[in-house]
Amino acid sequence: MDDAIRVQLGFRRDVRDRSQTARTVLTSTCILLAALMVSASAASAQTIFVQGTVGAEVRRFSAETDKSAFDGTARAFVFGGGTELMRHWVVGAELSLNGQSKTETTTDVVIFGQPRTIHNVYTSERRGFAVVAGYRTAAHHPVRVGVYGGVSFSIFRREIGSDAATIVLNTAASSSVFEERLTGPIVALDAAVRVNDHFAVVSAVTLQGLKIGEELDGHSLQPSVGARISF
Repeated sequence: MDDAIRVQLGFRRDVRDRSQTARTVLTSTCILLAALMVSASAASAQTIFVQGTVGAEVRRFSAETDKSAFDGTARAFVFGGGTELMRHWVVGAELSLNGQSKTETTTDVVIFGQPRTIHNVYTSERRGFAVVAGYRTAAHHPVRVGVYGGVSFSIFRREIGSDAATIVLNTAASSSVFEERLTGPIVALDAAVRVNDHFAVVSAVTLQGLKIGEELDGHSLQPSVGARISF
């Protein structure tokens, strides 16, 4: 199957397609945040905030880590913001820029009576944004705890590479790229330690499902730590 057919079927995306998708996600997030801030002003909101955190995303598609080649852990960067419409109720959005996870496997075969080893490489990457709403404890507390729920929009990219063609058919090694757009619920919990009226250190954890057709059904758990600035 050549690259043109892969693109038509949605299995393969070239660099320009991925770049355009990333710009669309970023633009949509910025527009949403701007709308939230305008709404906050109209509703005399008490606080507008922005925050950034860094951590890890743990992706699991099976109960045992050795059962799925796409189970893995990748670095995670999250940027977001929002507003408190009232004393405790919060609406916001966040953009996740997560790294790749990689799994390598080997398969022993016998070809023309000779033992050979086939190497396989599985990589995956998830990026996206989420819209959430939730409840926070009072602002005067030294530690504010927040609980949130919402909807996540993700782009999940998988790549499978193997040298089987080189070993078996004596042709160039090949790889297949699959890219899916996922939508699903997300829940989050965070705790912000107050440093002063405008700055806090935040630790957070999010959980969301990752269901890719009938092929993969798992979840993403993402702990992180960072800072929040309030205005």
